[in-house]
Amino acid sequence: MTTDNAPPHLPTDAAAPISSAERIDVLDVIRGFALLGILLMNIEWFQRPIASLAFGMDPSQQGIDRAVGWFIFTFVQGKFYTMFSLLFGMGFVVFLTRAERVGRAANRLFARRLLVLLAIGVAHGTLLWAGDILNAYAVIGFGLLLFRNSPPKRLLQWAAVFFGLLLAMMCLMQVGLSIDTATRQMAADPAAMGKLDEATRADILAHAKTDAPEVEMRRQAEDYATVYATGSYREVTRVRTQEILHSLAFLPFFFPSVLSMFLLGAWFVRSGTINDPRQHAGLFRHLMHVGLGVGIPLALLASYLMGDGNPFTGGWRGFGGSLLMFVANLALCLGYIGALVMLWLAPSTRRWVSIFAPAGRMALTNYLMHAAVLSTLFYGYGFGWWGEVPRAQQALLALALYAMQLGLSAWWLARFRYGPMEWVWRSATYGRLQPMRR
Repeated sequence: MTTDNAPPHLPTDAAAPISSAERIDVLDVIRGFALLGILLMNIEWFQRPIASLAFGMDPSQQGIDRAVGWFIFTFVQGKFYTMFSLLFGMGFVVFLTRAERVGRAANRLFARRLLVLLAIGVAHGTLLWAGDILNAYAVIGFGLLLFRNSPPKRLLQWAAVFFGLLLAMMCLMQVGLSIDTATRQMAADPAAMGKLDEATRADILAHAKTDAPEVEMRRQAEDYATVYATGSYREVTRVRTQEILHSLAFLPFFFPSVLSMFLLGAWFVRSGTINDPRQHAGLFRHLMHVGLGVGIPLALLASYLMGDGNPFTGGWRGFGGSLLMFVANLALCLGYIGALVMLWLAPSTRRWVSIFAPAGRMALTNYLMHAAVLSTLFYGYGFGWWGEVPRAQQALLALALYAMQLGLSAWWLARFRYGPMEWVWRSATYGRLQPMRR
């Protein structure tokens, strides 16, 4: 969501935000499109606790709601989160490169930028919506400093390493779930227990008396749902804080996932690919064909194997689908980017895809606006629509909100240099108020 898009090869003369002449316009288009995907995915989680993320699709959905939920689960969820991570990686590396070229202490300035983002993320997560991703981006962003001098080829290699690490961690998690299930089944089988020694039986019975992970998470989600639906702002804020703290347990999985995309985004910048997309049109055409050609059938197969996407009930078949879906997420993310770049390069379609650009330039503001609007609509302290808007209508609401943001962003940027939160982020990073009006 960062909009510091200065190509590394352009000259700069001050450690200040980029000028309009330095922008990589196609990145604004991609970022604006990614914002739409993020909204289509996230709106569901303003009517379901974040704790329910582990359970996949809502099994109670039927008809058109089921179809819309399946489409977003298959072709949107995970793909645009991956795209946003990649775009953040691009922005972070552009920022570091620019600071180095003007002789500023790049590490210190970059650290301040991340700390400001962390503060924004903490405020967003506790005051508006517990599903905030900015916290993770800010923390994991420090990992990029380890690769700031890496050549493009090495960045790709490390991106592959961390992506492989993510898949390996998923395998270990599935093994743990399988062992837990087998242990509980054995505790309920007198014949099997009779073959074990006394100490082993005691350990298995003690384990069986504890709540299964799924049971504990469902109970927690139900408690949270009640507060979100009927609670006061203070009560909901307390629950949001608890959900954020619980989500820290998943940071080890976020780390390789996000860092691998940060590094891939760094490659796009360091290699000059995204800075001059016309010169690299062949690569983006290849990304479009391969990404969509591989990603679409892979996502369909993964969705079929995963069913509702609940890892607690999917078994090894569902787990196999989960692995395939992670690969499909990356493939479709790159396919979508390739398609957008090719549309942007073609004169006949550039003006159509360019409508996404203003929203992309104000992506941080618009992302935070999603939570401000939707939490007011759905939570008990607002209009109290929690659980009352079916999935298909959620998608229509998301499209309406996004259309409003397209118009509002274009209007705002015709008068001001930055979106409101982009201005706050820049001013805090550089330690001085930035000029706002054009």
